[in-house]
Amino acid sequence: MALFSSTITIDSDVESVFKFATDPKNNVTWQSNFVSYQQTNGDGMEVGAAYRYVNSFLGINLQTDGVVTEYEPNQVMTFEFTSPTVSGSSRFQVEEKGNKTELTVTGKADLSAIKFGKKLAEMKAKKQIKSDLKRLKKVLEKA
Repeated sequence: MALFSSTITIDSDVESVFKFATDPKNNVTWQSNFVSYQQTNGDGMEVGAAYRYVNSFLGINLQTDGVVTEYEPNQVMTFEFTSPTVSGSSRFQVEEKGNKTELTVTGKADLSAIKFGKKLAEMKAKKQIKSDLKRLKKVLEKA
């Protein structure tokens, strides 16, 4: 099981950071591997809302199905995802730090279906998450 965690401080309020970072419509703006999404159940972000994502990873488009398992507005959102190649979960948590917001993204991914290059895939994913959070920071601090 690959574990990851990355934290970034953004010069913006908690509500703005949480709303933007957890809205799949914004993913194309800050996630380098994001291709598309479709909501398959629910009306927005709430526990039980389900999504189908397509992400590009190591040159391959991967379709994953995800469901929101935890949602507290302006605090935390967790979703679990599955695909034929990878499954796991991601958690977004925000915390006010003065007049800024600390965003921590943690997660885990089962890469056992990847036959070759598991370590490379894990390293690439961790690097990509840090890079994407830096991009999110730039986007939100320009807004």
